[in-house]
Amino acid sequence: MVSKSKNIDSKFGKSISIADAMGVYLKENKLDKKIQAHRVVEGFIQSLPLSFRKDVIKAEFSNGILSVHVNSAPFRQNLQMASNSILETINDNLGATIVHKLLLR
Repeated sequence: MVSKSKNIDSKFGKSISIADAMGVYLKENKLDKKIQAHRVVEGFIQSLPLSFRKDVIKAEFSNGILSVHVNSAPFRQNLQMASNSILETINDNLGATIVHKLLLR
């Protein structure tokens, strides 16, 4: 069930766009950060060649840090050497500087 938003007042006839209504709903229900984290992780995974995706065990995003767990030391080294370009690519794809650090484990 959709709850009535504090910021949307249809009683007085104010109209807003669907995008604005969705934005308010996501923020009020604290879903905006979860969606952003999902977009960051998916963007990282999609940026990898198919042959390397199998080496990623888990990827998480929180507080500007993308944590990636890998099962191969050489792959971890390659990611470490390319970390600046990886961060730049992810942030460019998202349209904002969201990821500040890549943590490899």
